[in-house]
Amino acid sequence: MTSKERIKQFIDFKRLDYYPFEMKAGLSNGALKKTTGVSSTSLEKIHNAFPELNMDWIITGRGEMIITAQPAAHILNDSGEELQIANWKEKYYDLMERYTSLLEQLNKLKNTG
Repeated sequence: MTSKERIKQFIDFKRLDYYPFEMKAGLSNGALKKTTGVSSTSLEKIHNAFPELNMDWIITGRGEMIITAQPAAHILNDSGEELQIANWKEKYYDLMERYTSLLEQLNKLKNTG
């Protein structure tokens, strides 16, 4: 499942349509219906508008859709090492850049073949 599909699942969960969701998040009309991926800027806007939405779930599919408790001051990486939240945010942006780059490469391959 893609990030957009998980966002759609959240929109359905909230019993919203795309337009009210996009307006509350400060996204342009139709932003979620575009065929491109979701930008890190859009994800940040969504997070600010819907703080209960688990962004790790949106990006990776791990965990629950809704955050039920206050976030901890630290999180653990896959190896069980503790990371500062600032490091997590930096890693998130790095992963989003890599993801966007891979999507662009995939689209180029589709268009050449």
